Amino acid sequence: MAGIGFELRRMMRGDTFAGVARAYAYAGLVSAGPWLLSIFGLLAVALLTLEAAEGTERAQRFLVSVTHLIAISLIVTGLLQLTLTRFFADRLFEGDAGAILPNLAGALVGVTLVTGGVGGVLALTVLSGSPAYRVLLVANLVALSGIWLLVLFLTSLKVYRTVVLVFAAAYLAVIGGAYGLVGLGVEGLLLALLLGHGVLFFALFALVARWYPSASLLQWSFLGRRRPPWGLAAAGLLYNAGVWADKALFWYVADTAHTVVAPLHANAVYDLPVFLAYLFVVPGLAVNLVALETDFADSYDAFYAALLGGDTLETLESRKADVTLAARNVIYETTKWQALTTIIVLAAAPRLLGAIGVDQAHWAVFRVALVGVSGQMVLLSALNILFYLNQPVEAAWISSLLLVANAGLTLVTIELGPAFYGYGFAGSVFVSALVALVVLSRRLRRWEYRTFTRQ
Repeated sequence: MAGIGFELRRMMRGDTFAGVARAYAYAGLVSAGPWLLSIFGLLAVALLTLEAAEGTERAQRFLVSVTHLIAISLIVTGLLQLTLTRFFADRLFEGDAGAILPNLAGALVGVTLVTGGVGGVLALTVLSGSPAYRVLLVANLVALSGIWLLVLFLTSLKVYRTVVLVFAAAYLAVIGGAYGLVGLGVEGLLLALLLGHGVLFFALFALVARWYPSASLLQWSFLGRRRPPWGLAAAGLLYNAGVWADKALFWYVADTAHTVVAPLHANAVYDLPVFLAYLFVVPGLAVNLVALETDFADSYDAFYAALLGGDTLETLESRKADVTLAARNVIYETTKWQALTTIIVLAAAPRLLGAIGVDQAHWAVFRVALVGVSGQMVLLSALNILFYLNQPVEAAWISSLLLVANAGLTLVTIELGPAFYGYGFAGSVFVSALVALVVLSRRLRRWEYRTFTRQ
């Protein structure tokens, strides 16, 4: 989806230190701003409950419920996230922006029916708790699933300050609602979350409708394509499932797991260190976005401009060499800055964990998890380039490797005991990243040949 690249290039024009710093800060805001606002908003809600009676138990029930909602909604919508991104990008390239809004509405209707239907069945058959608790869980699942689809447009709207303000307003509404409804227990907190997510959903939908107006109301053209992009659908589903596999196994297999509200589990040994580790991926995300959407995107566009313009084979090979160099730079810059961040955090972690009141017993898991999420940035970089090169099947196979390796290695580490917790996730990420880099290298080596033979 074009949009963010233009803004980053504008900021970096002139190659001044201030411009470069502004571009990286903007990229960090784009890639992680809404996510960080969401995390701090949910933590603020949890902290509001601690002073009340049974506050600790209530906060834990709330956070565990929301964590499961996020995991399930991401995995379910993973089937559509990449598929819709490709469909919308193709429509923009063709100048058919009028097809975007009705197809988005169609996708939202479909996701609402699926998540609402499946969630309703689970609420009636599996979930415990009050009827209000179960209804609010299903409603929040539907709202979150819709928000993930709307988030696809964030980098194309070119009004990111407005988007950040929308997220901030939504989670301020969540915090304010929680303050007023905390007396109603977990149900009150989930109601506050639903109100905030409702604000966020309709505000994002209004922004998309403003940028991509259409005379049509509903369309499902993204389902009626002659060659459905099954590779993209599989890659989105398998990648999200692969990222959450270790967490799910620690919730439902490890001896340290416990039931918070049936059947939802948590793991006090594993959950907090992994959560904290993910807070330190912002530098890697920012650097990756800048490198991918500036140098790499420019080289990629130059190759296809030469191809469509009928340039010589020598020119195409030169352009391909530029793309290869830019791809290496994306991987190198992401790895370098994320590794630097990891080293700094590892050096400061004992004091950092102590300062925020985290038990030092979590240190070993945090250390391994931090290295693992840093490896995930390398994997994500390689997958993003494969998507650019239109290699969804290869990306799907790599994502399936992540899922199988993460599940298998995590089960092994659970059997080995707490001293090995986290190594399953870290090992699976690095194996998948290594395979992704090998596949990417081979695809780039024969890219111009494959470009012609695929026609």
